[in-house]
This record gives sequence, structure tokens and C-alpha cells, in this order.
Amino acid sequence: MKSIVFVRPGKFVYEDRQKPEIKNPDDVLLKVLGVGICGTDLHILMNPPKHPAKPGIIFGHEYSAEVAEVGSAVTWLKSGDKVIVDPHPPCGQCENCRSDRPGMCTELYGTVGKEFPQYSGHANTRGIFQDGALTSYTRVPASSVFKVKKETPFQVAALAEPLSCTSCAIAKLN
Repeated sequence: MKSIVFVRPGKFVYEDRQKPEIKNPDDVLLKVLGVGICGTDLHILMNPPKHPAKPGIIFGHEYSAEVAEVGSAVTWLKSGDKVIVDPHPPCGQCENCRSDRPGMCTELYGTVGKEFPQYSGHANTRGIFQDGALTSYTRVPASSVFKVKKETPFQVAALAEPLSCTSCAIAKLN
């Protein structure tokens, strides 16, 4: 499947990648419907960059999709459901997540710095430090997926992540 892949600051390529498959019982295979291009994506492509990214990853962290297949443990989603995806979800398993502090998730914020010490403190975001959605299909854990109404235009659903950030900021102002 064709994918847009980050090579280095100022360079990306259009290349073939393998279609992902269900590997774990909680996996969801998604057919990508729409992807938003974020200011962060533009900052990554600047040379010099204003935001880091892992070379070789598929770009795209704001997207909407349709469920193509689910793992054996996924009971609340089915093929054909329209969804959005959290690009930087907490793991739900580490001590911080279990202590109701998902914003301090060890897996989300601790893994990037191990591979790239210069980027310590950055979230392990899909489309920035792990494969994203500027491709045909993605595989994510079901815990990262949120159903949306079938009538919701995919272009609007792809904007859910930035809109949620905006609504949080507006709510804090009121």
C-alpha cells in the first residue's frame, strides 16, 4: 500500500509498505478515510525542524477511519464502524495510568527518550514517532479508537483531535 514516509527534516517519500494485520487480540485494523495535516507535521518537515520525528515512520496523526477487522478480544467494534483515533493514547497499564494519571503515562512519554535521548519528554505519537495514517490501513489497539456517527463526514471526523484540544482550551477559559 502507498504511504507517505518521513525521511529526514525537509524530506518525505511516497513508498510501498506492507498492509498491517491483526496481531493481538485487542488490535483493530482500520481503513483510513481522512487525514488532517497538522502544524506539527509542517514543523517536522521544516529544515531545520521545529519538531522532531522518527525517520522512517508513516506520517499522519489526525485521522478518521472505518473498522476493517477486529481482534478476538474486541467486542464493542465491528467491521464498517466509523471511528477516530487517539494519536497519543496512554498505555493503561503503567503505574501512572493505574493511578489515574494517564497524562504522565510511562509508555507514552518514556519510550521516545530511550531511542532518541535528545527527544526525551516527547509523546510516542502515531505519525511522529510510530507509524501513522497517511496510508491505506493502520493497526491500533482498540483502546485508542472512538466511534463516531456514521453520518459524520470523514473530513470533519479527521479534525477531532485538534478540535478536542481547542475545546479543552476554551473550557478552561470559561
